[in-house]
Amino acid sequence: MRGMSLRIKLPLTIVGAIILTGVVTWLAGYFVGRNILRDQAIAANVNNVQTYASAVSHYLQGARSQLEIVADMPEMSQPLSDTLIDPSLHGVPADAAATQRESIASLISHSQRIRHVSLLRANGDMYLTEPYEEQLKLSHNNLAYNAWYKELMSTGKTVISGLVICPTDQSPTVVIAVPIHGPDGRITGILAGHLSLEGLSQVGTSAWKGETPLSWGYITDSRGLIIAHEANPKYVQEQTDFSSMPPVSQALAGKEGTLEYYNPIEGGERLGAYMQLPDTGWAVVYVMPTKIAFAPVNQMSRNIAWAIAVLVVLIGLAGVMLARQITLPLDRLTRTAEAFGAGDLSQRIRVKTGDEIEQLATEFNQMAESLADKEAQLREHAAQLEQKVEERTRELQESEKKYRDLVEELPDVVFSVDQNGAMTYLSPAIESMTGYSASELMGRTFADFLHPDDLTPALENFMRTLSGETV
Repeated sequence: MRGMSLRIKLPLTIVGAIILTGVVTWLAGYFVGRNILRDQAIAANVNNVQTYASAVSHYLQGARSQLEIVADMPEMSQPLSDTLIDPSLHGVPADAAATQRESIASLISHSQRIRHVSLLRANGDMYLTEPYEEQLKLSHNNLAYNAWYKELMSTGKTVISGLVICPTDQSPTVVIAVPIHGPDGRITGILAGHLSLEGLSQVGTSAWKGETPLSWGYITDSRGLIIAHEANPKYVQEQTDFSSMPPVSQALAGKEGTLEYYNPIEGGERLGAYMQLPDTGWAVVYVMPTKIAFAPVNQMSRNIAWAIAVLVVLIGLAGVMLARQITLPLDRLTRTAEAFGAGDLSQRIRVKTGDEIEQLATEFNQMAESLADKEAQLREHAAQLEQKVEERTRELQESEKKYRDLVEELPDVVFSVDQNGAMTYLSPAIESMTGYSASELMGRTFADFLHPDDLTPALENFMRTLSGETV
């Protein structure tokens, strides 16, 4: 800013200070607000993931309890006939095993969690499926290849599978397989209920009432495949793999916590809380997009930015006006000082600002008046000196005239010589004595008038006289 005029420098300095202050305030407000909102969003996610996991567990436990109740019914433990299979109908006839069908049909009608139920023999062969229409769609009659079947036969306990393909409609599903024990305790059959994953994806979504969710939860099986997704159930139908997502991998490792991460599948930054669902090994995750979590602070930042911009404009205008109020008097001071430097002490500064500039102008005016007074005094003193010099000069001239008149009236010759003996003055009497006028002898020496024999003694006497000796 060197070389820049004050009327530009001052507003720029003020505006620069406001901008710097505004930017610091904006940054501080943004990051403090962001951290507060982040903590709030994380706390909400932690609460939501726990609530969501509880709701999912309740959903699974309800379906499991319903299946186990039916599996414990006496009619389910009756030996399964080997003669009911009708290859032409891809299973037992609809009117076969009526007692078991009625119990299973009653279960389905009273449960919104289970889509259909299959009754299997201990070797994995399909005995019946209810509703019967699903049985007609079976792609194969033996399900012993499934991991859930092998686990049940090995443990003898109820098994909740991961994401599998339903053998009837080829859609993704989760199977809850419950063993059926005979009188001797051996497994005589398996009751396999296929969960409604659509219903599982809607757990907790009733509060949205058709609105776009601000946060949502999702569940993956132990492989990371989506089982339920509150915001996008299509991920279930597409069997989308979320195992690479940080919260999923952490939850599948048995950990519980929160983090901020980028989701390339859904797109965008996320704040997520995660945990592992007990007894299943599933990952339960609840997330909130950062753009939603930080929307208030982003809006606040925009408002602050606009406020800073308006403030800069207003302060800039005020700075220009202030600079003008300061620089105009300073300009007058500068011009007056230049006039003083040129010798014009008649100039005066007229400033009415009521501040230090007016005080400075007053001091300048007083200094100018003092200098003008001193200058007048000096001129008056100089005039007096000049008058005295003129008087003294006249006195000297008169004295000299009197002396010259006296000398010129003397009958004796009065003369003066320089150090070389040359005549510098001769009185008029020289003419009557020598016959030469004073002008003719001016500049000549005594040697021009003496005999050579008298020249040396005369010069010696002359030198002694010059040295002040008496001859």
